[in-house]
Amino acid sequence: MSTKGHNIVIIGCGKIAEVSHLPTILESRRAKIIALVDSNIENASRLKKRYAIDCQLAEDLSLVEGNIGGAIIATPNNTHYSIAKDCLEKNIPVLIEKPMCIKSSEAVELCALAEKMSLFISVSYWTRYLDNVKLMKELLERGFDLAPSIVVTKDGSTYARVPEKFE
Repeated sequence: MSTKGHNIVIIGCGKIAEVSHLPTILESRRAKIIALVDSNIENASRLKKRYAIDCQLAEDLSLVEGNIGGAIIATPNNTHYSIAKDCLEKNIPVLIEKPMCIKSSEAVELCALAEKMSLFISVSYWTRYLDNVKLMKELLERGFDLAPSIVVTKDGSTYARVPEKFE
């Protein structure tokens, strides 16, 4: 269906798909969005229109036609396991928004299934928006020596050392 490379399906057409996954894929020379899937088809339709994407719209993955090279799962957390399992069983590699699953046993099962089928599976975790990452960026921009490194949570917990100049 595409001469551009990997045919990608985005499952879940909410905010993270809108502001992160879609723009990234649309900039890629190696991937093409072939379908937007959402249980509320209006969400998928809105994104198709906003980004002027030539792709299928579907309420369920089973309705998508064509060779799917990968799926991005950006649905509510409690649906990640069943959707990812369905994709893997259909020989579709997956990128799953965090958390991978609600139960660790489900995550282990998905990893085992991906390994058995020699498929890619990964969790998407956007750290740049976390308070501790923003703080580290600010400290670096202000010239603080962060060697070896620090991680400070919003509540002030420290997981390494805080530079003396900052204390």
